[in-house]
Amino acid sequence: MDLRLQRRLAAELLECGEGRVWMDPNALSDIASAATKDDVRKLIEDGVIKRKPVKGISRARIKQRKLQRKKGRRRGHGSRKGRKGARMPSKELWMARIRAIRRRLKFLRDT
Repeated sequence: MDLRLQRRLAAELLECGEGRVWMDPNALSDIASAATKDDVRKLIEDGVIKRKPVKGISRARIKQRKLQRKKGRRRGHGSRKGRKGARMPSKELWMARIRAIRRRLKFLRDT
């Protein structure tokens, strides 16, 4: 049974893609007899043809991974791209180190 025409008409009327058009498998003969937009409109009103909901993409796995990374997991050698100097420039490492030392020296000088 070829229902391509009915599917296309229903997609136009429901304002969605053909992939989102649901047709009741128990009423395929009724759907096949529909030849005009008005016939398809009637089937939509009767609930024989419906629009499927939009599929969402779950971010649960991404959120879980972010939490793990926050804890320091998943940051081993196999997960890294780029050299050590690309991930944290050696100049910035030096700056952080020297600032900590200078802060400590000032504290010691004052005490």
